[in-house]
Amino acid sequence: MINQACLQYKSNDSLLQDFLYSKLYMPVLSVLAAIFYLAEREPDGLILLAMIIAVILIVSHDMTPILFPILLCSVMVLRMYNSFEIWIDYWPFAILLGATIVFHFARYRPSYISGKLFFPIVAVAAAVSIGGAFSLTGEAYFAPMTLYYTLGLGFFPMLIYLAFYNHMIPTKYSLTEYIGKTFMYTAAFIIFMLSVFYIQNAALLTENFTAFSGKLQMSNNLSTNLLIALPFTFYCGAASKKYRWLCFAYSVLQLIALIATTSRSGIVFGIILYCACVVYAYRYSDKRQRIGLLTFSATLIILCVTIAGIFHEELAALLKISGDESRMSLYREAIECFKENPIFGKGIGYRGAVYNKKGVKGVMYWFHGKPFQIIASLGLSGVAAYAYLEISRVRLTVSKRTQYSHAVLLSYIGLQLISLVNPGDFCPLPYLFILTVILVTAELEHTDEYNVQAAKNSYTSLQIENHGDT
Repeated sequence: MINQACLQYKSNDSLLQDFLYSKLYMPVLSVLAAIFYLAEREPDGLILLAMIIAVILIVSHDMTPILFPILLCSVMVLRMYNSFEIWIDYWPFAILLGATIVFHFARYRPSYISGKLFFPIVAVAAAVSIGGAFSLTGEAYFAPMTLYYTLGLGFFPMLIYLAFYNHMIPTKYSLTEYIGKTFMYTAAFIIFMLSVFYIQNAALLTENFTAFSGKLQMSNNLSTNLLIALPFTFYCGAASKKYRWLCFAYSVLQLIALIATTSRSGIVFGIILYCACVVYAYRYSDKRQRIGLLTFSATLIILCVTIAGIFHEELAALLKISGDESRMSLYREAIECFKENPIFGKGIGYRGAVYNKKGVKGVMYWFHGKPFQIIASLGLSGVAAYAYLEISRVRLTVSKRTQYSHAVLLSYIGLQLISLVNPGDFCPLPYLFILTVILVTAELEHTDEYNVQAAKNSYTSLQIENHGDT
């Protein structure tokens, strides 16, 4: 009876794992998330996705399948702006999810190894920890918000890096293809969210475009996610002969979505990144495909110019930048902070003057620009640490010289571009998490450590199965 029960458990476990790598997994999760989003029950949808993540961590040694539900969680809640008071009530679920994470690492224990990006991440963790030295008070340094960002920007990436570096074991699938599809489905869900917003606010769109764009408070976050995802659509297109032109057509839809976010930074950087992605696709095409790609690009340019001519007034108003807007004030304040404490900056716990009264609860003081955030919060120590990290990231993706590593490089560039004028990867969740994971996948591609770890996992799984059959 016990042996039969064990065999039944293994059979169910195997079926569940097969589902995680099947063509149905991502569409099913997308539909579930869409149902909760349409019903305006995002917290309930988040709980369901968190339970799915927990189940995956319990039954699977491979952490790759949890990436998609995490991405869904991060985007489906974006319209719940300034909702700290709502989410704080869900802390018991965070404890339960934490328990499953502990269980996962207790049950599946590989020989932990680190890669090339580990020590650059450690350097940033050290800089973040000492940021604000001789400037911040003890009360400000140990405030819950400060501790969250200090740990989230430093030690959290270290743990995420080690976890995914050692627990992404593709014994049943291509890792690069799986990641590419993950971001394509994430972009599809964002397009769905934008469609819902446009349908619900169609009247306002025709009456007052400025009010319409102002109501879309999640625009910068949506555009950030789309910039991260766009290069992976081109990767899937370049890597697939069967779906090549379908992927390129889908990339146009993503570009339209970037414009539809009404985010100035999203539109400008989206067009720049899209051009870079077309060059990428051209690089990985044969002669016949290049002719088709050039025709495709020329048609797209004509279409964009025509649309820009029709809506030139709206675009001019949307892209207009005034010298007295809040970001300019923040940049000036950042420079003053650097002058006051050039070595260690003002620290993560600094609460400044510009947004001191109307800042969003539960978040750090954003300077809305990564270079300004670094010099103001961390000083020269932060500049040195982040220079070490960014150089290491670029060197990793450039040195690989593969279709996938170059797609990761473009995704990284997309995030860094929008981080010039937004919080970007100074947000531990989701952007720093996403960036850490995709760089891990680029580092794992074709490495000896990856092949050895995959072989160890296959051997361990085989031992368990044989033991159960005896």
